[in-house]
Amino acid sequence: MKTATLTPPLRWGTLSTGCTAHDVADDLSLINEGEVVGVGSRSRASAHRFADELGIAHRRDSYEALVGEPAVDAVCAATPHPMHLDNALLAIGHDTPVLVEKSFAMNGDRAANSWRPHV
Repeated sequence: MKTATLTPPLRWGTLSTGCTAHDVADDLSLINEGEVVGVGSRSRASAHRFADELGIAHRRDSYEALVGEPAVDAVCAATPHPMHLDNALLAIGHDTPVLVEKSFAMNGDRAANSWRPHV
C-alpha cells in the first residue's frame, strides 16, 4: 500500500550518461518519490542522446551547468569513482544536494585533505 507524502517528489539530475545514470533513472521510475529531470555531461551530444532516450527536459553540456540548474533539486554523481570527490564538491559549492553512488574519494587522505568547509 502506497502512503501519501506531504512533499513533492525530488527532481533529480544525473552527472554523467553512463550505466549508473541509467540505473538511477530506472530505479526512480519504479517509485513516486523522485524523477530525473536533468542530465549533465561533458559532451553535448551525449547529454542530448540520454535526455531524448529518457524524456528528460533539462540537458546540459557540463556538470557545472547542471548543478546550477534551478529545475533540479539534487544530483547523483554517476560518474566514474575517481571523479566523485570533484563532482560532490562542485555540487556542494552550488548548494545542490548530492548523492554519491560509491566512494566519495579514492582514499581517506584525499577525502580529508580535499575538504573545504562550505560557508
